[in-house]
Amino acid sequence: MYLRRSRVLSVMLAYAVMASGLLNAADTRSIPDPLSLQQAIDLIDEQHPALLRDKLLLDQSQNMAYEAREHGSLNVALDGRMRWYEAGSSRFASGEHDDHRLRLIISKSLYDGGYGDSLAESAEQDRKAAELRIADNRSLYTITVMQKFFDIILADIEAARDNEDMAIRFVKFDRGQDHHELGKISDVDLLELENTFQEARLRVIESEGRVRSTRQALALVLNRPGQQPSLLSRPELDVNNRRLLEFDMLIEKALKNNRQLAALGFELLSARAEVEVARSSYRPDISAIVERSEYSRDLGSHDKWRAGLEASWPLYSGGRQEVAVDKAQLKVNKILYQRRQLGLDMRQKARELAEKFALLNARRQASDVFSDYRELYMDRSRALYELEVRTDLGDAMTQVSESQLRDAEQTFEMALVLAQLNHLIGEDDVMNWDAVTQKTETPPQTGE
Repeated sequence: MYLRRSRVLSVMLAYAVMASGLLNAADTRSIPDPLSLQQAIDLIDEQHPALLRDKLLLDQSQNMAYEAREHGSLNVALDGRMRWYEAGSSRFASGEHDDHRLRLIISKSLYDGGYGDSLAESAEQDRKAAELRIADNRSLYTITVMQKFFDIILADIEAARDNEDMAIRFVKFDRGQDHHELGKISDVDLLELENTFQEARLRVIESEGRVRSTRQALALVLNRPGQQPSLLSRPELDVNNRRLLEFDMLIEKALKNNRQLAALGFELLSARAEVEVARSSYRPDISAIVERSEYSRDLGSHDKWRAGLEASWPLYSGGRQEVAVDKAQLKVNKILYQRRQLGLDMRQKARELAEKFALLNARRQASDVFSDYRELYMDRSRALYELEVRTDLGDAMTQVSESQLRDAEQTFEMALVLAQLNHLIGEDDVMNWDAVTQKTETPPQTGE
């Protein structure tokens, strides 16, 4: 009893110290400006609540594993009693009224039917599963940081496009006012030009709001509220001209290295050990005990030294053992189902990501042609504008900006798809494109 209370107090103290340390161990590095994608990933703060929760679960599983390993260890307890009595007519009566006792008890479990070993095995497998889940969530969190980083760049491109478009609409509206004063256009035509300008102005306000909100989102994900980066370095992602590995090869890697699947494997071992815990709870228990006692009252039945073996053997549990075993076995069956379902889900997820990557590859090829067309179109419009033959230079510039935005969106989507595939196969570096693709000399065809 004393040892058990001591363990509880130790656990509470350990968690208090750990919590204090976590509060004081926050990452104090500030966000650099300009900020690169790799710097953003390196700034992921392990003390962010989304990641700290997993760390606390690991600490809890480690403590349970330690407690399980200590189940059959040596127990030392001190038992004391202070008591006074009023003597009667017994022949043992004396003039003294003290009946105090102090006893030192040392015990050690010699055999518990495998209960302690099974309990320790279950806790150890849970600890291994918790470590894998932490690594898996850290990988997913890296992809989240990538997404937030890309959102900022896309918001900046959208804001530049919308500002450019608004400037063009304003110039047309301003020119329309001059033409209206000269009677060259009607009131309706002028109002149409002003309405188009106001719509472009609203789009600018919306895009500027996204510029601010995406920066705040990244700062919060990095656990650095109030440190919104003003400038970002455009990453060189090298996702073009790549072909995915064969689907069967991707699935083979996933089934072998996926962290969630591996974590369920350890949890299955833990659950099977819990079945043995339930069975061994009703097996014989043998312990060795040594006692040293001191008494203030001398009676014939008072022994200063005692040593021996104590054994207990449950004969009837009233069905409690069967219920405990069945409950533990249900957990085993549940994890077996989860593993099978996860394997199916992984195949489906891998197929969806592969098809999405193929589609993005095809879109990128079409986008390359479109971008080349828009660049040439703008050059021609600029030349005609200088000759005062055409006046659509502004529209051509806006379309080029739109093309650049589309190129960035496709590149970032391809990078995120490959990152998700890397996470699926358990790759440590989610931006290691070589783990899931092969470099090609020429862009892959649509059918590939």
